[in-house]
Amino acid sequence: MKNFFQYVEKGEVENATKLFSKQSVQSFGSKLPSMMAHQVGIIKNKGGIKSIDTEESITGDLAKVKYKVTYSDATVEDGAFDLIKEEGDWKIQISMNK
Repeated sequence: MKNFFQYVEKGEVENATKLFSKQSVQSFGSKLPSMMAHQVGIIKNKGGIKSIDTEESITGDLAKVKYKVTYSDATVEDGAFDLIKEEGDWKIQISMNK
């Protein structure tokens, strides 16, 4: 999960996109890179990421990762991602309902 935020902070949208599940990529298609590019701008406006804390809960091939990102401007973002294991790797699972 930390890799995701680090890729986005560096503007490595292609690498960040690779961390999403096949279903997420199919659901969002060409919107995914533009969504990531938008996040790059948000992070830059906040002066970059100061720290990332995560807490995970795993049940079989599913996981929920809670995160807390502290930005250089002292703002904090709390959230959570659902993950699914695909071919041995954990991938971010997002849906249109979220």
